[in-house]
Amino acid sequence: MLFANGVFLESGEFKMLPAPRNEDIEQMVVTLKTRVLRSLTKKGYINGYDLNHEEDQLMAQSPLFAEGMSCSVTRTIAWGERRGQKIERIGQFQQTQWAPPKGTRCSYLDGFSLHANVAIGAQDREGLEHLCRYINRPAIANHRLSKDNQGNIIYQLKRSYGDGTTHLRFTPEQFIEKLIALVPPPRANLARYHGVFAPNASLRSKVVIKKKTAAEKTKKKTSYRLLWARLLKRVFTIEVSKCQCGGTLKLISPIFDTKAIIGILQSLKIECKLPQFAPARAPPQADFFRDIAV
Repeated sequence: MLFANGVFLESGEFKMLPAPRNEDIEQMVVTLKTRVLRSLTKKGYINGYDLNHEEDQLMAQSPLFAEGMSCSVTRTIAWGERRGQKIERIGQFQQTQWAPPKGTRCSYLDGFSLHANVAIGAQDREGLEHLCRYINRPAIANHRLSKDNQGNIIYQLKRSYGDGTTHLRFTPEQFIEKLIALVPPPRANLARYHGVFAPNASLRSKVVIKKKTAAEKTKKKTSYRLLWARLLKRVFTIEVSKCQCGGTLKLISPIFDTKAIIGILQSLKIECKLPQFAPARAPPQADFFRDIAV
């Protein structure tokens, strides 16, 4: 979540708020925990702190997907021979016990953590872009994926774990299992704007102001359609605008009349008969399976 460190007045003026204290972050974590558990309890996903599978709609509609989601959270394998075991690590040299994060404006409570010590200045546009890219980063980086000699998927970590782990090893089935948990629900908006930044907010026009410069007002609409000559040169490396004599051909006028086109081609002794299109046929696999059935 990315939000402004202040409030907007009715006039569109922005009032910056002071930085939160450590006590504010601790209270915020308590509020988040209370509201999240209360919401999950109302929807029937949990009963207190225990999972209630009888009322879990996700478990009832798609048990395999729900089980995969649960195992992804706990970093375990959901199916196969290593079901219930931890993901295989490479480079681990010791067993370390996880410890909650600590620091300024950082709090942890029963699995809920909040780190609020990062702020971007009003004029730091590069820092804001970097933060937005960090929030919208993909779950995995393709350039860190590789295969070993056994066909397993190796994922290189950006930073090694405290126990020395540098890579994670998955079988192809285990890797697909983890990817399934990342698929968002159908018709779900992945980017949502709230408050004055929302599309239908009454103050949006006062907050998000886009002034057109003189160059933008006089700028003509860009055409993205390329000429056939440029397309042929780009795809087939054919320079149709060059004459055999070395000069440059110039388009005088397009001809659309069929009889005129045929007459010109015949005078140049160029084949002008249209090719006969063969009827569509079934793919080879269909004939193969039909012969087996017979």
